[in-house]
Formats: sequence, C-alpha cells, structure tokens
Amino acid sequence: MKNKIVETLWYGFLAGLCLNILFLSRQESVEVKGTYTITVLTLDEYIFKILRYSIWFALIIGVIYFLYCKFRKQ
Repeated sequence: MKNKIVETLWYGFLAGLCLNILFLSRQESVEVKGTYTITVLTLDEYIFKILRYSIWFALIIGVIYFLYCKFRKQ
C-alpha cells in the first residue's frame, strides 16, 4: 500500500504540474474597469508558483487516495 500511495502522489504531482502550466499560462492579463493590467511573472516566480500548486494538488490527491484505501478495507 505504501508504494501505491507514493505512486499516487507522483501522478498527482504530474497532473498538478500540467494543470498549473495550462492555467498559469492563461493568466497573462486581468481586466479592471475596462482597462487591461498585464501581470508579468519572472521565471523563478513562475516556476515556484507551479511547483507550489503542484505539490498541494499531489498532497490532496494522496490524502483522498489514502482515505479511500483505508475505508475500502473496512
């Protein structure tokens, strides 16, 4: 079961990485009262944001899978 949880965390991290790259690449501009404000992230801010959200996504998926395995056996 331990290997399954690690595998689930890994797949959750990869899925979160892909989703964050898609969503963060679309957040280039924000409309405020009819004007556009362009949000520019430096590369290290962009990478840090992607990794942070990917780790959270993986942890959430891992906890859900752990609880699923725990309650499935009962």
